[in-house]
Amino acid sequence: MLVDSPLTAFARGTFGGVLLGAAAVTVLVAVLVWASRPGETERRLAAAASVIGAAFAVVLNLIFAGLGVWQSTVYTLLPPVLASMLVLGTALMLLVLSGYRWLARRSRRAPLVYSLLLVVLAPLIVGGDTLALSQRYLAFGRCGGSGDLCPARACLRVAAQSWLELLMAAAAARPALPAHRRSPAA
Repeated sequence: MLVDSPLTAFARGTFGGVLLGAAAVTVLVAVLVWASRPGETERRLAAAASVIGAAFAVVLNLIFAGLGVWQSTVYTLLPPVLASMLVLGTALMLLVLSGYRWLARRSRRAPLVYSLLLVVLAPLIVGGDTLALSQRYLAFGRCGGSGDLCPARACLRVAAQSWLELLMAAAAARPALPAHRRSPAA
């Protein structure tokens, strides 16, 4: 039987839910102000890329939680609390993408540096999932018919989401085409 993690227990309480909601609204307003500055197309692209990354995470969670592969009590939180967590996660992705954009302006090796960071972060996430498994905050479904647990699914989750974020960061960091290379407006 799964139990609430400390974060889930906090979010389930009235104070935690309200605090997460207030933080999400504050972050959302700050991101909208940041991305809506005139002439800052690159910021809007980064914000859009972080929303796509968050949507990818939501879809993965819906699919794998629905199949019983990923199991957690976090899925039983109220929809406004889950939405608040999604907004905060999106802002975190935006920080990652902004870091990539900053590095890409200073080095042509930004994809290599971020790839190495992902190689370092992946074991930390797998370690966190292993700890969550041992504390019964998280469970993975069984693999096929073998009955064996598949911690490798955590690695796949990390790899899929991280590489998608890296690709989005690379796309968001690309400079706009010069005026002479743009297609004429119809």
